[in-house]
Amino acid sequence: MDLYDNLTTVSRDALDRADAIAVRMQHEQTGSEHLLLGLMATDNPASKVLQQFGVTTERVEPIVTVLRKPYMNVSSQAVRLLTPHLKMVLHDAVELGKGEQTHTRLARPEHLLVALLRGQSANVKNVFAALGVNYVAVLRDISPEAVSAKN
Repeated sequence: MDLYDNLTTVSRDALDRADAIAVRMQHEQTGSEHLLLGLMATDNPASKVLQQFGVTTERVEPIVTVLRKPYMNVSSQAVRLLTPHLKMVLHDAVELGKGEQTHTRLARPEHLLVALLRGQSANVKNVFAALGVNYVAVLRDISPEAVSAKN
């Protein structure tokens, strides 16, 4: 079964938005920094926690444009590729969802954020450092209470 099938509708929307953001930024692959932006582009508990820490699209997107330069020949029609790191993050989020005693056992946005923050992504950590936000504090705020709460 595809990882995408193990995501809630809201999580799928965040991943789809991440992909659209990568295309708009002319990046050849969708990475963890795009998923961070995708999470912020949807109304969900993870985006609310990020906002509480001042992690907003308006502040993050300029940092991502510095971290990842555009590629000249990126087609919006091409099959999109996920970075190996993002695939690992999605897998970890799905495992978090499966570990819950809920009826869906699907990965929610909170699982995606926890997996992002635990995933040791240099780009995501650089975003948080540039914002002066302690990513461990964000992780502590969303986990485990938010991870166990229903979306």
